[in-house]
Amino acid sequence: MNKWVLQNHCLIPDVPFSSAEKISQEKASELMAMKNAILVRSIYNFDIKEPKEGWFIIKESFGGIDELSASTKSKTRRGLKKCIVKLTNTYTKDEKQTDIWEVFLKENEEKIGYSINRIAENEVFYETFRISKKYLKGNYPYYALIYSMNEYYLSKKDYKFVCDGFRTMRERSDIQKFLIDKFKFRKAYCNTMIYYNSSLSKMAKYLYAIRFFFPGERAKAFFRQHRLFSNSKD
Repeated sequence: MNKWVLQNHCLIPDVPFSSAEKISQEKASELMAMKNAILVRSIYNFDIKEPKEGWFIIKESFGGIDELSASTKSKTRRGLKKCIVKLTNTYTKDEKQTDIWEVFLKENEEKIGYSINRIAENEVFYETFRISKKYLKGNYPYYALIYSMNEYYLSKKDYKFVCDGFRTMRERSDIQKFLIDKFKFRKAYCNTMIYYNSSLSKMAKYLYAIRFFFPGERAKAFFRQHRLFSNSKD
């Protein structure tokens, strides 16, 4: 049975996503009323072969430095020389483990970034990456962080996969492309369906018709999600 998390008034399946099941409009309406949500994103049939508009970004194996391109190898090695990456805290809540990783500059041990990851049923979910922008150039902290976490979870701990989450709806977010291009992540396709509450259902269709009057990034993400997944026949 699905468990649900409320994010920005949207209900999404809680981790692990791979066990999420399809729900009906009636069940979605019941959930929205209970949780005071305006929409539900239903995800099911995780990692099917047929390409779909919905997908997660996952990596199932760790091939060390040799699986990377020459450019990524160089940047990763420089990142590991300039940065210290540590798993600094772990706690468990509701049968799910949360790991906190932190990134420090070697030269002065200044903290410059972190990652928050959740673990459920042998699957690891990279939920939040944050690196201070002023330290990106020349230090390659993202390369050091991602390489170190992939090595730990996939090689040392032998988890089933690591996952950066569902397909981003924001055009300016390029972390998923980065993971695919640089660190051999792949798309795990799934069926996806969006359900709105009664008020938003009517409004969404009207707003979509005049979407060009809403140029903001958040609005574009909403309309892109509406186009791809509302009334889906998957």
